Amino acid sequence: MPDFSAISSLLGAVKNVLEGIVGVAGSLAGDNVETVMGSLGTPEV
Repeated sequence: MPDFSAISSLLGAVKNVLEGIVGVAGSLAGDNVETVMGSLGTPEV
């Protein structure tokens, strides 16, 4: 049988890393939405 505790630990670690990346990207986007939109030349919605 597979080692479910090891698999679940690995999945938990991957999930934490992904949430960390998404959190950082989200906070950067949230702080700099106007700057990013301006640099892309996209009209603000």
